[in-house]
Amino acid sequence: MNVPIISLVDLEHHRLMLKDKVRLNQYRLALQEILAPGTEAVEIGFGTGILLAYASQFTNASLTGIEYSRTLHDVAQHCFRHS
Repeated sequence: MNVPIISLVDLEHHRLMLKDKVRLNQYRLALQEILAPGTEAVEIGFGTGILLAYASQFTNASLTGIEYSRTLHDVAQHCFRHS
């Protein structure tokens, strides 16, 4: 089985998305509008985990993230452990 390794270009793409405060704020507002306490959610392709972090502000229920890239999974896990 060949598992692709995320490239530095892909990581740069995620870095640029995280710097886009307007875009991130729109996602946060959308999550705030649709999530209520007790709402469970799954994010497929969670990348850095930023949207799961936002979602955790609006629900106390289970949130699950699925990520194919081991590198992005590790980045998100590191961020959650140190936040």
